[in-house]
Amino acid sequence: MIRKYILYIGIIGVFIFSAFMRWAWREAAFEHIEKVGIAKLGIIQETKTEAFFPEIMIADLKGDLVSIPDKSSFMLVNIWSAMCKDCIENLDILKRLPIVLSGSVNKDWRVIGVSVDKPEDIEPLAQVIRKYRFEEVGGYYDARGELRQALTLKAIPATLIVDDHGRILYVVYGIAPWLDPDVITFLHALQHVRFQKSF
Repeated sequence: MIRKYILYIGIIGVFIFSAFMRWAWREAAFEHIEKVGIAKLGIIQETKTEAFFPEIMIADLKGDLVSIPDKSSFMLVNIWSAMCKDCIENLDILKRLPIVLSGSVNKDWRVIGVSVDKPEDIEPLAQVIRKYRFEEVGGYYDARGELRQALTLKAIPATLIVDDHGRILYVVYGIAPWLDPDVITFLHALQHVRFQKSF
């Protein structure tokens, strides 16, 4: 009888140990992917305190006030200005990212560009959006200035990596190689590992 219990305990122990090892392997694999991805992205700031994307209203291309779409999805929110050459170059790369991330596995990734241009620069902003075909990702405007007030950013362009709970995980500054295979792998891992991040 005692041998039977020892056998059961041994089997349960093997299952627990096996599950723990799989979890540890996934964590180690993600840490490596994260390290490589962050190195490629360059100037990146990892949030140290729990920060959520603000509940604000922005203007769309028609001038209507809307909230940031799909807050239940993983998002790359790019803060940019039509007066900033680096912003335009960075957003020109980002606009191609949804195609790379598309497919049934990655359908909930969103790339959104929000302009922080001044009201007097609306016409130049519209011209840049049309010229570079930013309508799909960059057709939003911080009309009330709420985004600028809610976020403390060191510079623009700034791209916020936001998880499907609305938490801001990272802020990437400057022009980044968003289409680099290691960066794509990093974004995939963020979405699918769905780890509980320590802030």
